[in-house]
Amino acid sequence: MSIPTRVEHFVAIGERYFSEDIINEADRLVPLATADIDRLATRGYGQTDLNKLQGFRAALVAEVAGRNQQRGAKKGSRSVEAQAMKEAKLVLRSGETTALAVLTSRTPPPGETALETEKIVADTIGQIDALGGHIGSDSAKLRTRLTSLVSILGLPVLAPAPSDAAGRGALVAKVEAAIAALPSLAEQKKTDQVVAKAGTASLDEIDGRAYTNLKTLAKVGRAYWREHGDPKRAGEYQLNALHSAAGKGGAGAVPVVTPSAEKVAPAEKKTGE
Repeated sequence: MSIPTRVEHFVAIGERYFSEDIINEADRLVPLATADIDRLATRGYGQTDLNKLQGFRAALVAEVAGRNQQRGAKKGSRSVEAQAMKEAKLVLRSGETTALAVLTSRTPPPGETALETEKIVADTIGQIDALGGHIGSDSAKLRTRLTSLVSILGLPVLAPAPSDAAGRGALVAKVEAAIAALPSLAEQKKTDQVVAKAGTASLDEIDGRAYTNLKTLAKVGRAYWREHGDPKRAGEYQLNALHSAAGKGGAGAVPVVTPSAEKVAPAEKKTGE
């Protein structure tokens, strides 16, 4: 038998269970324990323990509600990121088309030989072609290609006519704006992931503490009423529903209290993230 004492112990236990299942079990047992608390106190589970359980339950309700809000915000964040990627790709393809169109309509300046023209065209097409290819959701690759596009649009051989200079400048500005937006989105995503990881650890700890409290309550309640000849009342002090939800086989099962313990529940737990 192990007794959790450190934060990582409670986190390891909490990782095994869904917060909603713990809340539901607490909702079932708290009224029972409230009615029996004077009797349970004589066997080691008193009002202070019950108050802690009620506090854990309240914290879990608040955390789950907050997690649901975060999930909604994540969806919004992903939508913003996807839209930024989509717009940046459209700008890239538009710039690629612009560069190719300008190259196609280019008039060789006086004194440029046919061989020189062929080399200029081949070299420039090579740079333009490098802008193509699959990008997917790789924002770093997209930023690299947008940066290359800015360089290509600045090539002397693709210099715009005076009447087209303003339009070219607007296109370059749009490309640069897309480049600037992508790193900030990537950084925000990284920050969100760190916050989410910390939040999950905090929720797991509360789950673990609540479970440990519930388990003690169930054991004390069963022992008291068996001792006093009331097996029906003793049978109400079970965690079968919680253990069943976590893949355990009975209320007496003891979780291994180690940070590296295997999870019984799926890794993506809590509110389904």
